[in-house]
Amino acid sequence: MPTPLPTQITGAQFLASRRAALLADAPRVGKTGASIRAADYVMARTILVITTATGRAQWGYELGQWGLPRSIHVHYGAKTPLPEADAVVVGWHEFFQEPLFSALTARRWDVLIPDEAHYACNVMNGSAPTRRTIGLYGKGGLASVSGYVWPLTGTPMPNGAPDDLYPMLRGLAPSRLTPYAAHDDFINRFCVVKTKRYQGRLENVVVGGQNLDDLNQRLDGFFLRRTQQDVGILPPRYDMFALDVDKLPAELANCPEAEAILDAARSDDTRSLEMHMGPLRRITGTIKAHAVIEAAREQLKDRRIRKLVLMAWHTDVIDALWKGFAEFGVCGIDGRTDPLLRRPMAAKFQEDALYRVFVGQIQAAGEAIDLSEADELWFVEYSFLPKDMAQASLRITNHSRKAQGLVRVCALPGSFDEVLVSILLPKVATIRKVMEH
Repeated sequence: MPTPLPTQITGAQFLASRRAALLADAPRVGKTGASIRAADYVMARTILVITTATGRAQWGYELGQWGLPRSIHVHYGAKTPLPEADAVVVGWHEFFQEPLFSALTARRWDVLIPDEAHYACNVMNGSAPTRRTIGLYGKGGLASVSGYVWPLTGTPMPNGAPDDLYPMLRGLAPSRLTPYAAHDDFINRFCVVKTKRYQGRLENVVVGGQNLDDLNQRLDGFFLRRTQQDVGILPPRYDMFALDVDKLPAELANCPEAEAILDAARSDDTRSLEMHMGPLRRITGTIKAHAVIEAAREQLKDRRIRKLVLMAWHTDVIDALWKGFAEFGVCGIDGRTDPLLRRPMAAKFQEDALYRVFVGQIQAAGEAIDLSEADELWFVEYSFLPKDMAQASLRITNHSRKAQGLVRVCALPGSFDEVLVSILLPKVATIRKVMEH
């Protein structure tokens, strides 16, 4: 069993003393080990973990490393029969589907651990996240058949507004919301709402929070959060990296609907950004990939960079990066990677000097892996969700690393891409949630 960090011991004690509690430690602080140790403290025999599709194999490994002896099953497929096992790991994308959901709710779980719990923060009607939310917190959901429920997430408010916390609080600690337990009452009290036009219709959109001192007091004792700085991990520093490109396509320099796109970026309206920027985003990524290859090859050759992580969005950009850095030894993770190969891929980069470049898809490689051997991380492309980039950036930090990592967000100078990066970069570097209010 690994030696626990002091923060993991105190985190485990915090969880074990509460039937329902949120462990909101920042990434790399040690939530996984703390939650498994807490399960041992309460002498749990049965444990159910809900996690991302790419995080399942890692949780299976961690349960074997950290916990008391238990039979462990990592489950793949909603229609696959669920075998008897003491500890079961399932994916967020399928736990609510039949017949898996009925099989899970037919059992009594001593401990339920929703990892990356922000996956169940949506309360809008008719969307897939709602099915996850109801399956976890609703009547007859997994929380109702579990003794202890300990959500884990380093980004408890992924959209930057208190509304993200509502399903968790309503499901696990409704008394803390009194007299604002009804969703509309919660919104009116703690959220700032604006009416926006989207595809010809008006919609109410939560754009921020209010009365946060009141909300923070209500959360007191329900959550525990430690930042990387609290445990001595140096946070990465960010800068913009202007790429050297001879000529830009006209559509990048003279983007149509420019003001609408900038407004969407400033207000985190990701739907509008995706709608307007989809084609341009792919063109931009391809141009930047070739510029990054030229810039980084020079630094890798003369050893100014010993090991480098590159994060991108599109698979064709990822493929171009693999090809362009082949001589330096490339490994990586994207949406096509078998979950069972995630740990070996990260281990290659961490442990083998022959692999100097890691290429990851921002979401697929943004969690549950350690890439702290890297000197720098470059975002060849960016996500419109700042939390995705913030979480991916923390892959190059850990407790043993003494040097401060550098994160560079690549931009095409003189183009619309540079303006968007200038808006997104401060959000990535200074995300401030209610949990730190």
